[in-house]
Amino acid sequence: MKNSKLFAVRAAAALFMALVLCTIAAHRIEILLLTEVRSLAVPAAVTMEDGSTVTKVPAAAVYTGRDGKPCVMRLLSREGVWGREMYVEEMPVELSHEDYNFCFLKGDFEGQSLAVYPSRPLSDDETVRCAEE
Repeated sequence: MKNSKLFAVRAAAALFMALVLCTIAAHRIEILLLTEVRSLAVPAAVTMEDGSTVTKVPAAAVYTGRDGKPCVMRLLSREGVWGREMYVEEMPVELSHEDYNFCFLKGDFEGQSLAVYPSRPLSDDETVRCAEE
C-alpha cells in the first residue's frame, strides 16, 4: 500500500513537470509562428511648397486596406497573457504622391512606429514579432 502511494505521488509529479515543459514549449512555438515584421521609426514631417505637411516613408510601409484604400500598419504594444506583446493596427492614410522607392503621406506621423517587410500578409489587430536588426 505504501509503495503504491509513493508511486502515485511520483507519477503525479512527473506528469506535472511534463505538462509544465509542454506549456513552455507551446509558448515558444507560438512565438516562432507569429508574423515577423521590421519596425520603422517615422521621420519628421516635411512642409511642402504649397504649405501641406507630408511624411516620407518607404513604399514597403504602405499597404492596401480591407476597403482597397492605402493604409499603414502602426506597430503598438499591449499586455498579453505572457507579458508585453506587439501588434499592428491598420491606419488609413492619404497619399500626397509616390515614386518607386518612397511614398509621401499627407499629415504628420512623426514618432510612430510602422510595420514594414512582413513575412506574410498582415491583418488589423494581429499579434506580430519584431525582427532583431
